[in-house]
Amino acid sequence: MIDSGAFLLLALTIVAAPYAIWRLPLVQRLVPLAVIQIGTGIVLGPSLLGVVPPDLTPALSGIGLLAVTLFAFLTGVHFDPADLKGQGRCFVAVSLSSACLPALLGAAVGWWAFDAVPDLAGPQGGQPIFAAAIAAAIAVTALPVLAAIMKETGLDGTRIGRLALGAAVVNDLLLWVMVAMLLAGLRQDGRPLTGLAVLVGGLVWLSFMVWGVKPAVLKLLHRSWGESGPRDTALVLVAGLLFGSAALSDALGLHAVIGGFVAGAILPRRVAAAIVTRFEPFAALVLMPFFFVTAGLKVDLGGLGAGLGLFLALVTAAAGLGKILGAALPARCAGLPTADAVCLGALMQCKGLMEVVVLTILTEAGILSPAAFTTMVVMALLTTAATKPLVGLVTKMAGPSPAIPQKD
Repeated sequence: MIDSGAFLLLALTIVAAPYAIWRLPLVQRLVPLAVIQIGTGIVLGPSLLGVVPPDLTPALSGIGLLAVTLFAFLTGVHFDPADLKGQGRCFVAVSLSSACLPALLGAAVGWWAFDAVPDLAGPQGGQPIFAAAIAAAIAVTALPVLAAIMKETGLDGTRIGRLALGAAVVNDLLLWVMVAMLLAGLRQDGRPLTGLAVLVGGLVWLSFMVWGVKPAVLKLLHRSWGESGPRDTALVLVAGLLFGSAALSDALGLHAVIGGFVAGAILPRRVAAAIVTRFEPFAALVLMPFFFVTAGLKVDLGGLGAGLGLFLALVTAAAGLGKILGAALPARCAGLPTADAVCLGALMQCKGLMEVVVLTILTEAGILSPAAFTTMVVMALLTTAATKPLVGLVTKMAGPSPAIPQKD
């Protein structure tokens, strides 16, 4: 039985302390909230203070799973295929290149590191699947954190902002496909899970969600929708859709996060705004800190030796340069000014919470070891923390630009 007083004090620290630090003017201008929340977990964990009792870890992990599943659902709610139409060749080139170039660099680093750096792969991580996992992790762009950074820097609503958000949506879509394929090829209990069987099961489940569940949910929501917005019945229905979809995807050998994303993506667009208004603030400010801090608790900086230091340098370079060049080069070739193209690339290399979600899934699946998880989380912190300063530097050096707002 857990100590309820200790748990509540820890919950107070997890929710309030990172937010209070982030609200400091200098910190808020430079660093996204997610970085502070993960850093709080690292400080509380074995790397520094080590003050979290082991008996509280399962409760924190349970809240963290609830939080990340709800986050994936909200990411799916924000996903609207209509936003991808009419973006032009520049958008297509940026979307594909900003995912493929860092993924290729990540795969190369992962293939080399499997033999060169011991203890990076988990028990399920053979060389090809480990390299593919690093590729997927390197290719991440954090859509929610990116949207927050653009709002804070005044880029939302500009051409650069629209390009970055649209490309991030495509990146995230490709990411979930990669993660699902990785999970489909794993072994569990010594028996190979046939990738074809999982793929067929996943397609049947997806078809059921789109062609069966979506129309039924639409009818039920219509009945439970009041003049001023969703009634309590509608909110319970949406929650049931979320957790039912997550449970089904988890039972298929995928992860609950993928089910949460699909549940959000099939919601009718006309109800999405109301759902986000009711769910997102609580999820982002109260629940997600538990996931971030739980991830930070798994980080052990004391294990970063010389080999892991080299691996960290390579994955950070692949993540940063791969995203910047992968977005900036096609944007420049499409006619964007150099400063605008570099600003776009700087935005796309933001990792944030999406990276931690992916790393957690891959580590729990046995593809990555705790040492690899620690190294990749540090990479995510470095690239995410660098996003706003890089955008600010480009903005300052760019001079007048129709796509980059200038601040007095």
